Amino acid sequence: MTGQRRRSKTAKLREEALLAAVLSQPTLTRAAVAAGVSERTVRRALKRPAFARRVATARRVAIEMAVTGLSSLSGEAYDAVKRALACGIPAVELKAGLAILLEQPVRGGGFLFELNDLQRLQEQLAELIERQREGKS
Repeated sequence: MTGQRRRSKTAKLREEALLAAVLSQPTLTRAAVAAGVSERTVRRALKRPAFARRVATARRVAIEMAVTGLSSLSGEAYDAVKRALACGIPAVELKAGLAILLEQPVRGGGFLFELNDLQRLQEQLAELIERQREGKS
């Protein structure tokens, strides 16, 4: 019983390390190296629905945190652009003006809005996939 518990605890720790590696590394190969497993092991883990859901949830949380952080800076960015527009240096004023024009709602409201839209679409897709799975069961 104790050995089984210990193995279970070890397996959980390995899975946590793998989750952290998948989230923090840009490729599955690097995630495998970081977690100390083969790339095949990473790919198999990602095929397990429970692990894949944990990865997706963690990524959503990371995106939410990034959006929140960027949103909190948007007021400061606005102030900086406003100061730059009136600084008296033509090149700086031009760049500030371009920054405003390039992030207008024509493109969906800029980076923050695109992240929010992407997150909403991911959630809707996950719900549709879950409904489809439930319908097939």
